[in-house]
Amino acid sequence: MDVKLDEILSFRKAVLMINEELKSRGILEIEYMLINETIPYVFSILEDYSIYYQKMKEYEYRNGSRFCELLGYYFECVKRKYNKMFISDKKTVDKYFQFTLGKNKKGPKSISLEQDIGMDCLEVQRTLSLMKEAVYAYYRFYHKKILNASLNPREHQFPDIEFQIKESELAHLLGISYKKLRNNPDFIRLMGGEKKSSIELLEWILRDIDGNCDLVQHNEDFIKRMEEREFQIIESQYSSVTETSLFNYHKIAMKSQTFMHIGPLEQLHLVARLAPKMHISDRTRSDTIVIGKSGFENYPWAVLGSVQKRFEDKYTETLSILEDKKKKEILKGASYARVDGIQDIRDNIKLISPEEQFDMFYKAYEVASEFSNYERLKAYFESLYENDVEPFIKIK
Repeated sequence: MDVKLDEILSFRKAVLMINEELKSRGILEIEYMLINETIPYVFSILEDYSIYYQKMKEYEYRNGSRFCELLGYYFECVKRKYNKMFISDKKTVDKYFQFTLGKNKKGPKSISLEQDIGMDCLEVQRTLSLMKEAVYAYYRFYHKKILNASLNPREHQFPDIEFQIKESELAHLLGISYKKLRNNPDFIRLMGGEKKSSIELLEWILRDIDGNCDLVQHNEDFIKRMEEREFQIIESQYSSVTETSLFNYHKIAMKSQTFMHIGPLEQLHLVARLAPKMHISDRTRSDTIVIGKSGFENYPWAVLGSVQKRFEDKYTETLSILEDKKKKEILKGASYARVDGIQDIRDNIKLISPEEQFDMFYKAYEVASEFSNYERLKAYFESLYENDVEPFIKIK
């Protein structure tokens, strides 16, 4: 399309204004909607909720293109960007998932620590770009926000659950093993011996992708030293100090993509307290979970696990990707919570209306009613709708 520079800038400004309008209505921006939704669906949202789009859609540029046509082309570009980054076919997803679990190791090799890259350089760069997008999503949807939820809303004035993803927890949730890195000789060398917090590490990775690319070069040197994934060290025509892979890139790719698909904190409706002695895995302490969709057809569920012990610091310790069978296993006997609202760092609280709460409850009930404890919330909504039984018939 032959569009002049001034028109491109004008078009971009129009997209930004539409996004601001959507945000003011509590609707996802265009680019984030396109992660999970089709292009026709996004257009339908603009038709229904964007006054600015309705006014602009028939505007004609000098080359004869209308605004709505250029917007459709922009949507396609965004979709292509995601398709290049996202892992989609089942065979590749299975491979990545097994690497994430550490099940593709073939026994001891000559290289220590995170040795099993199993990727080429382009895949590594794609993975780092995917993680960058996940970090952007975190700062847009989770940073300095707390989800408040109640297990027994009829009795308790204050929330039983305060779910938050802290900035210091993000690197771990996206698959970076910070504890291993601290003792990795290659990492120490790349850092110049300087110690970094998990937040500083994440900042360094993101800067390096767009900067001097020490990390990317390290990966290339390491991959060149391998031979057909058997991990035998090749002669030292490459960097002699490159001995290890710094990250499990399969884990980073799976978790970053999942984090982008889960969506904003405001849209997470499935919050639960696990049954006593139930854990997401043998390595976790989480007693509380928030569930969303992972975006993977064969591993459809994403679980954010949080430790919510009374009189202890609350923290989010894991982002797990689950099959249906595993999801049913950990949800057995779980008690579901009513989402009360979202609190930000300035203590502003966006309360969830009773109608929205019921809608969230019904969605959760559809997913897990046969094996979870809903009794207290059912009693709460029965009292709420005692004079209007029609909405409650669905969950009798």
